[in-house]
Amino acid sequence: MAALDMEALIERCKDEQRNLWVHIEASTPLEKYPAKQHAQRVADKLGVTEGLIYLPGVPTVLLEDSDQPRPFRQRRYFYYLSGCDEPDCHLTYDIEQDALVLYIPEIDPKKVIWNGRGSTITEATEKYDVDCVYYSNLVKPTVLIWPALNEKGNVYILHPSQGVEPGHNKMDRVDATKLQHAMDAARVRKDSHEVKLIRRANEISAEAHSNVLSNILKFKNEAEVEAIFLDTCVSHDAKNQAYEIIAASGENASTLHYVKNDEPLAGRQLMCLDAGCEWQNYASDVTRTFPLSGQWPSKEAKNIYDLVQRMQTACIERLKPGVKFIELHYLAHRIAIEGLLALNILQNGTVDEIVKAGTSLAFFPHGLGHHMGLEVHDASAVPLMSYPGKESVESSLVELEGAELPADIAAVYEPGLCRAPTDPKSSALEEGMVVTVEPGIYFSRYALSTIYLPSPVHSKYINVEVLEKYLPIGGVRIEDDILVTEQGYQNLTTAPKGEEMLDLIRAQVPVEAIATLSQSSAPRFQDVSPPIFPNISRGTWSHGGFNADKLSTVKAELRNDSLRLVTDTLDRATKLERYLRLRHQQLDQGSLRDLVDAQGPSSVNTSRPSPAVAQTIVRKFYKDMQNEFRAAFPGKWEDLAAVESKGYPEIDPPLRPLSSSSALQDPATDTAQQLQMDTTNFAPQAPRVPPKTPQVPEKPLAYRQSMPSDNLQSGASTE
Repeated sequence: MAALDMEALIERCKDEQRNLWVHIEASTPLEKYPAKQHAQRVADKLGVTEGLIYLPGVPTVLLEDSDQPRPFRQRRYFYYLSGCDEPDCHLTYDIEQDALVLYIPEIDPKKVIWNGRGSTITEATEKYDVDCVYYSNLVKPTVLIWPALNEKGNVYILHPSQGVEPGHNKMDRVDATKLQHAMDAARVRKDSHEVKLIRRANEISAEAHSNVLSNILKFKNEAEVEAIFLDTCVSHDAKNQAYEIIAASGENASTLHYVKNDEPLAGRQLMCLDAGCEWQNYASDVTRTFPLSGQWPSKEAKNIYDLVQRMQTACIERLKPGVKFIELHYLAHRIAIEGLLALNILQNGTVDEIVKAGTSLAFFPHGLGHHMGLEVHDASAVPLMSYPGKESVESSLVELEGAELPADIAAVYEPGLCRAPTDPKSSALEEGMVVTVEPGIYFSRYALSTIYLPSPVHSKYINVEVLEKYLPIGGVRIEDDILVTEQGYQNLTTAPKGEEMLDLIRAQVPVEAIATLSQSSAPRFQDVSPPIFPNISRGTWSHGGFNADKLSTVKAELRNDSLRLVTDTLDRATKLERYLRLRHQQLDQGSLRDLVDAQGPSSVNTSRPSPAVAQTIVRKFYKDMQNEFRAAFPGKWEDLAAVESKGYPEIDPPLRPLSSSSALQDPATDTAQQLQMDTTNFAPQAPRVPPKTPQVPEKPLAYRQSMPSDNLQSGASTE
C-alpha cells in the first residue's frame, strides 16, 4: 500500500468543508513496546554520543540436579531495551548510529516437537521495536570487534559478569560501572505505554482482591485465599505474580512478608492480603486488610484500620512533583503517633518526644513506599526512601501537620527496615513516577518483647495493659499504586477498600452453613431444649478429662455464625435466633458429657449427677451463649426481648416444643424440615402485614424454652 502524504492531503482539503474518513492499514502492530525510545533515553542519561550498549537476556538453565528448566523470568534491564520476552537472546545499541539490534537463537527443528519454537527473524522484526534482528551466533564477534572499528566510545555492560565472554569486563574500553546507574535514572519515569501496562496489572489484581472479599465467608484457611487470587489472575492471562502472595490472618499479619499462607482462619479477626500480579512484566502492588466477617470484630480492629486509612489518605493527597518522599514518610509517623496516643497505646510523651525517641518504629517499621514498574521494588538512580543524613534539609511541603522537618529525621527512618540505602541526596518526586503508598500499624509480639519493651527509651511510652488488647489484630496495611502527574497524582489501584470493601463481604448470604448442618450425618438431639441424657449408663460419667478444644471450637463456630448472620430487621433476627437453636444441637452426647465433667460438682468424677444437675449445667452453657449474642447484637436483643413474652405469633407454622426426654433420632430423619425451621431465605424482607384476625398458636414457644431462665438455680428440678 502506498504511503500516505499527509501534507498533500491537508493542503488539498484545507478549503473544503467536509468530513473525511481515513483508512490506514499496517503490516505490523501499531503499538509496540517502545524499546527504541528507551534506548535513546538511556544514552541521554549516560551523557555520551558514542558507544555500544550490550545486554544479554536470560539463558536457558536447568534446575540443580534436574533435567527440568528453571522457570523463565526475563532480565528486566534487557526487557527495558528490547521488549523481548524470549530466552537466550541478546541486544546491542550503537549510540552514534542510533541502531538497536536484537539477536535471537536459531530454531532447532529437533526440539520444536518438545518445547515449541521461538520467533523467526521476520516475526521478531515485526513484533519488536528494533532496527535489525540477527541470529545470536553473530553477537559475540560483533561486540568484540566494535572497539577496533570505532576509534571513540566504550562498550557498556551492566555488570562485570555480563560480558559477551568471560573476562570481557577487563578488556580495554569496556565499562561496567556506568550503565546500570543510567538505566535506573531512565526507568524511574514511566512513559504512557508503561503506565498502561501497570494500570492493566492493577485492574486484574483489583478483580482478584474483589473475588477474595466476595468469598471470604466460605473460606476456612489462608490457602484458599491465595488460591482464588491466583485463579482470578491466571484466568485473565496474568500467570505471574509480582511477588509472593501474603495472605496473613490474625497475628500472622505482624510479619511483614508472611508467605506460608497455610493456617486456619478460625478465631482470627482480620486478614492482611498483599498481592499483585504482573502484566507483560510490569508489576502491581496492592494491599487490603479486612475483617473475616461482615463487620469489624472489635473496636480495636476498627480503630487501627481507621488510623492507617488516615495515614494513607493524608500522604496521597500531598503527592506532586517536587515533594520529597521522605517527608511524607515522616508525616505518616506523626499521624500514627497521634492516633496511638489517642488510643492510649502510647503514653507519657508528646508527639515530638516520641518521634525523637523513634518509638513509633515499633508499630510502623517499614518505609512508606517504593518505586514500581518492571520490578515491584523498581529501580531508581536515587532511592525513593533516601535520607539526606546530616546535610541541611529544605522542606518541600508547605506544612507538615504544624511541624517542621526535624534535623534528626533519622529517628523514624531505619535503612535496614525501610529497605532503602542511605544516600547523600534526597529523592524528589517527578512527573511519570509510579510509587506505592503503603502505611501500616503492626503489633509484633517478638519485636515488642525483644527490642522495645526491654528498652527504657521506648518502654516508658508504651502502655502494656492497653497494648494487650491490640495484639490479636496482628497488623493493618493499606497500599495503592500512585502515578505522579504534572498537577498532582492519579491512583492506579481500583481494589475496594473501606465501606466498599465491607459491602462485598456483607453481600454474601451464609445459608451454606445451614445447608451443611441439615445434611450432616452426625447424630443430633431433636429436642429444642437441652436433653437430660436418658440413655447414658452410670459408668459413662467417670471423669475422663475435659475436651476443651472441642467445646472451644463449638463456641467459636457459634460466635462466628452469629456475626455472619446479623441482620437489620426483626424478621431476620428472629430467624437468626432459631438458627442458633439448631446449631446448639450439634453438641453430641460426648461433648455435653465433657461439659458436665468440666463445670459440674466434684461428685461427677465418681457417679452420674442427677438429671436436674446435668440439665442446669448444660442450660448454663446455653445461657453463656445467650449473653454473647446479647453483647454482639445489643440493638436486636431489644427486638427479640419484645417478642419473648408473646412467643412467635407471626411465624407460620409455629415452633412446637418437643419432649425433653426425647432420645437420639435417626440422622436420616433429623432434618431442618422436621425441626420446623425455614432455612431457605435469610435475605431482608418487607415487613409482614398482619391479618385482620391474628392467628395465635395454641402453645406458643417462648424464647426461654431454648435459652434458660435467668432465675434458674443450680439443682432446680426440670421435670
